[in-house]
Amino acid sequence: MGLFLLGAVAFVAIGVWLLPRSPVIAGTTIFLSGLSAIIFAITLHPRSAFLTITADGFTFATLFRKHFVAWSSVESFAPARIGLIKVAGWNYNSAFHQHAKLRKINVAISGTEAALPDTYGMSAENLSALLNELRQKHGKSAF
Repeated sequence: MGLFLLGAVAFVAIGVWLLPRSPVIAGTTIFLSGLSAIIFAITLHPRSAFLTITADGFTFATLFRKHFVAWSSVESFAPARIGLIKVAGWNYNSAFHQHAKLRKINVAISGTEAALPDTYGMSAENLSALLNELRQKHGKSAF
């Protein structure tokens, strides 16, 4: 994220440099790159993005928004691809009925019903395998 932040700041500087020559393009560049820089800077805060694993399930956060998923709701974890990025994804078990339409869209995009926003320094394969082990160890059906 630090490199993305530096890149966004560089594009803001380019936009400032272009301002006298092409105000519309420069203004658009400054606005979009500045917004990106703010988001990248926020993600560097330790409480902005994290993964916490407990015996009950896991909590992940992105841009300070926390989401808890119980082990008992998950059928399995598998690597998923969202564009060029590989992440750990999961499919819910048949007893989980929330967000059915969104889950179908997610399957079409990534091959899984949901996915973590990051791999937290691990490969998608290793993180998926670890989460599957923990799900098997701690997951008891709540339905």
